[in-house]
Amino acid sequence: MKRLENTYQNLSKCLRLCCYLLFLVHSHGFSQKLQSAEDFPTERIYAQVNTTLIFVGEYLMYSVYCLDHQSLEPSKISKIAYVELVGEDSNSVFKQKLILKDGRSFSDFFVSTAVPSGNYKLIAHTQWMRNFDSNLFFSQDVTVINPYNGDQSIFLNEKRDSLITLQREDAPDVVTEKKIFNHGSGLKIDLTNTKFETRQKVDFSIVADKKYSKNYNVSISVRKKDTIPHAQRVRAASLVEKGRSESLRPRMDGKTSIYLPELRGELLSGRVVEVETLKPAQGVQVSLSIPKHFSQFKTAYTNENGIYHFSISKEYESDIAIFQVLGAEREKYNIETQNSLHIDRGKHDFYNFQLTREMENFILERSFHNQIENAFFSVKPDTIPSGIRENPFFLRDGLEYDLDDYTRFATLRETVVEIIEHLWMTRDAEGNRIFKVRVEPPYVESDKIPLVLIDGIHIQDHESLMDFNARTIQKITLGRDRYVFGKQVYEGAICIETIDEVYIPVLNGTFSKQVELFKPQSPKRYYRQTYEGSENGVSERIPDFRYQLMWSPQESIDGAKTFSFFTSDVKGQFEIVIEGFTEDGTPISSSKPFSVH
Repeated sequence: MKRLENTYQNLSKCLRLCCYLLFLVHSHGFSQKLQSAEDFPTERIYAQVNTTLIFVGEYLMYSVYCLDHQSLEPSKISKIAYVELVGEDSNSVFKQKLILKDGRSFSDFFVSTAVPSGNYKLIAHTQWMRNFDSNLFFSQDVTVINPYNGDQSIFLNEKRDSLITLQREDAPDVVTEKKIFNHGSGLKIDLTNTKFETRQKVDFSIVADKKYSKNYNVSISVRKKDTIPHAQRVRAASLVEKGRSESLRPRMDGKTSIYLPELRGELLSGRVVEVETLKPAQGVQVSLSIPKHFSQFKTAYTNENGIYHFSISKEYESDIAIFQVLGAEREKYNIETQNSLHIDRGKHDFYNFQLTREMENFILERSFHNQIENAFFSVKPDTIPSGIRENPFFLRDGLEYDLDDYTRFATLRETVVEIIEHLWMTRDAEGNRIFKVRVEPPYVESDKIPLVLIDGIHIQDHESLMDFNARTIQKITLGRDRYVFGKQVYEGAICIETIDEVYIPVLNGTFSKQVELFKPQSPKRYYRQTYEGSENGVSERIPDFRYQLMWSPQESIDGAKTFSFFTSDVKGQFEIVIEGFTEDGTPISSSKPFSVH
């Protein structure tokens, strides 16, 4: 109960602070007032990686934990995390956006031949963390070896960095911070045997000590140990090696704006200005449409600085979005969208990987194995579950017309006349044709028009749809209620779904803009190799040179839990690694070695 109260208090502080910061943004003397605010809710990120030495043709996998900065419990502030791999030249190899659920998420990146050999940093943060010192961003050294690139000069520098740290093979199996927590992790890896043959099933259990009534949120990696020097993997326990942190103050650096926390989902922002004066337009209604996703239709109003914000809490598949100024006077405005701003990642000392002649056989063998594994990827692929596409709330009781059930007509106008009940066309005061919907009783004639969406895109000019090719339409759904979006009232709703291609309107005016989205990563189900059952006959004929035997980025342990995996044709020393945190913020760092011969 106490932990629940603390969580509620932290969330309440964050909400109060957001309101306070929004007020300060619109006030003079922002930076001075911000420095006097107290009890800033803050967070930090930890990411477990499957390896710090990655070859072209392999996946860099990672599991993310977003935590309260002080308690290390799952953070309630952000629902979005950002991860990127940055080189010593400050260029990003990749940038990914992740949806956080209970402070957790995971993803991966396939290292292609386009990535040059070099020393890199995996950096993770949230938008809210950008208000504070960038040195608080999570940072992990990663070395990429691209043997297909003839230039390996970056690894031939004879000067060794004084900060270089080699992977310690004699590291303890469990790392705990007893001085801080006054107790151990209470988590044990139970592996009955430590020697296995190739393609053999391995069973192991993760057992929680009964004296600890905790829920363990962990990530599990089973991988071959690298036999050459490589960067030390950051462990979960290292987040508290200097003790629990006190409250933080945001850094201003002379800037007059803040990065809002993504409390409910990813934020999409922009600005509306007047075309003639270029002044910010206040109180202007803006819509957001994501094609093929009707439930993502949203509206917002601009503030006195002309700024608008949209919060997207649901997953979507489309790569584009369309922003529009709404209303009869929309042509007076120019709509802008916020581009990705430069991120101050702070200063980092990169790990200095040294290439030697003794590594040649190791590199050749591993590259050969990777090529074979990638050649057979199609028979053991990872999968991405398809998202659930749902109608918006205002169409859950709508009338649906699947046009395959009717005689098809050439245009949408003819289809409305011949098929769709409670829908007709008339003309407005300017003589343009518009749609009208007969809403449910008590029906009163008004000048309100319906909301029209085609493939999720808001259509304000009804005239442009009258001669639309109805043979490309799969379904029309009619909503017969009155719907309110902000100050705008719509008499009914018309949602049109096309068969194949997504409808993209021609955007002529300054009041609308199509934008390519920085879309969050979709969750993935990782392939599990097996040599049992009906798949055994096929699997036996396929080479198996996996170095990563198991990757389970999100597991919850309460008591005991059993896992299994199969070894591959690769021999050598392997390791089961578990990283994570208990529900009350105790870090977990455990490992168990075994061999394959």
